[in-house]
Amino acid sequence: GDDLDDVATYVGETAGNPAIKPPTFAGGPGGQVFGENGCGSCHTLAAAGTTGTTGPDLDKALPGMSAAEIKKSITDPNAKITPGYPPNVMPSTFGQTISPQDLNTLIKFLQQNAGKSGK
Repeated sequence: GDDLDDVATYVGETAGNPAIKPPTFAGGPGGQVFGENGCGSCHTLAAAGTTGTTGPDLDKALPGMSAAEIKKSITDPNAKITPGYPPNVMPSTFGQTISPQDLNTLIKFLQQNAGKSGK
């Protein structure tokens, strides 16, 4: 119906138009990677202004974790499940869909910001 026509019209008007910029997210480059990959739709992270509840609250789950542990949690989310959350909810494809450079940027952002908002 009309929804399909509306989406097609929007894509036709915006695709390839250099005047139309993608949304920007708080937190600089790392926040941008966090936002572009939809992390905040499932996770709470105060620094990013997100309040998702499908996955763990990153302000509570990440402090004290090493970069390697955070990377493993992103690229192999079923390797260690946070108590109270079921397995197989977080996509296991982020290791392929997020470039290595962006993944490192995201990990650095998470280490610098998780659990530190308002302190």
